[in-house]
Amino acid sequence: MLDNSLTITVNNEKTTLTISINGANAISLDAISLSEFIQLLSKIRVDLKPQEIADIPNQNKKVLTSPLSRFYIEPLTDQPGSIVIAMFHPGPGWIGLVLDHDKAGHLRDMVEYTAKLTPTH
Repeated sequence: MLDNSLTITVNNEKTTLTISINGANAISLDAISLSEFIQLLSKIRVDLKPQEIADIPNQNKKVLTSPLSRFYIEPLTDQPGSIVIAMFHPGPGWIGLVLDHDKAGHLRDMVEYTAKLTPTH
């Protein structure tokens, strides 16, 4: 858990974020550098222990959402039957997942089932 020794501030123009530890060793990042930093931290987090638990989100584990989301899907040429589904969120940027044929089919079934439950009006 983050403690009081970590300070994060954003300038008035909302163009730069500054992170300091114990009031010293400050780094300032513009939006592009911050996105690169978030991507780097995400790559590092994959190997840190304990591993993030992939349970289905519930009230105790919130999902990062945005109405500005976009996605794309493409076949994975080096893994026949697999696809890459990439989701865009304005915070972390593009996040991709590889789904094999069975998982892609399961996702399709879940989307179709959920769409039937969702009111359209």
